[in-house]
Amino acid sequence: PRSVWILSGAGATSAIAADFQRGIESAGIAAHHAELEGGTGRELDKLRALIPVATNCLLAVGGGSVIDLAKALAAERELPVVVVPTALASDCIGSPISVLVETGGRKISV
Repeated sequence: PRSVWILSGAGATSAIAADFQRGIESAGIAAHHAELEGGTGRELDKLRALIPVATNCLLAVGGGSVIDLAKALAAERELPVVVVPTALASDCIGSPISVLVETGGRKISV
């Protein structure tokens, strides 16, 4: 069965993600939603454990942190990723680079 995971922040983007989830499910595709807390390596580890390898696509709704996490996981698993940026200043939609924050606040590019 086809499966899509929708990633968003916990604020206003969560409601947008819920709208996408209803639309995807109405097309007969399993859709799941995960709210993210930030663009950290720890959050990426949570996504690795939460999202099954058999997922067909990731949909990222939000700003740079959400989109960067989705791109990082999609690259690891060779999945397509669709981004819906909600921050006008976000350039992450056109870059293959994901910026994550390690424990201690150090930023890394992957």
